[in-house]
This record gives sequence, structure tokens and C-alpha cells, in this order.
Amino acid sequence: KRLKDHYKTHKCATVANSLAWIMATTDDVKFRDGEQAVEFAEEAVAKKKSHWEQDTLAAAYARSGDFEEAVRIQKKAIELAENDSMIYTKKEIPEYRKRLTLYENNRPYTRKIVVSDDKVNDTVPEE
Repeated sequence: KRLKDHYKTHKCATVANSLAWIMATTDDVKFRDGEQAVEFAEEAVAKKKSHWEQDTLAAAYARSGDFEEAVRIQKKAIELAENDSMIYTKKEIPEYRKRLTLYENNRPYTRKIVVSDDKVNDTVPEE
């Protein structure tokens, strides 16, 4: 709720991306919402077109059931990451490729995310 309130006030791409990531990837069904995740992720991508936002948008499309679009966008995220000069970005590419394989197999990416009033704890992926 705090993130949503912050986004309503500031319309920040980072907050929109965070909200989309949580809604698209959480294993907790009370916070999962593919359609709203797509909306937030598209807003984030409209403001900031990095591989992180593309990766989130792909996860959101996968969660909403549009795996064809998820695959297309995840490939774009991988391409952007491969062309990014930041060294830590290269560490993201194998994870992006794993998610691409999930989407190609019509499976969304799911993580254990603990959401409380004052923090979000993003933990190890569910298998």
C-alpha cells in the first residue's frame, strides 16, 4: 500500500517497476495481479527503457498469460543487458535467460516475496 501511495504522488519509474515486479513475481496470491503489473511495468518502461524495466514488463506479461509478448520483451531485455557497459549487468544475463526459458514454456516467473507494511523482502526463486 505504501508503494502504491508513493507512486500516486510521485509517478516514479522505479516505484512503478517495483510494484510491477512484486505483482508479477510474488508467490503470494493476495499481492499477485498480472494485469495491474502490466500497467505499472508499461508506465515504468515509458519513463525508463533499461533492461531492468523490460525484464519486469516481460514478467508481468507472463503473469497475465501473454507468453508470446513476454518472450519478445525478455529477448529485448537480454539484448539491452548484453549491450550495457556496467559490469554488474552481466551478472543479470543468466537470470534473464532462465526467465526467457520459463516464458517459452508458458510458465511465469515466481519468487518468494515477503511483503509487510514497512518492507519488501525479495528472496530465492521458487522452483
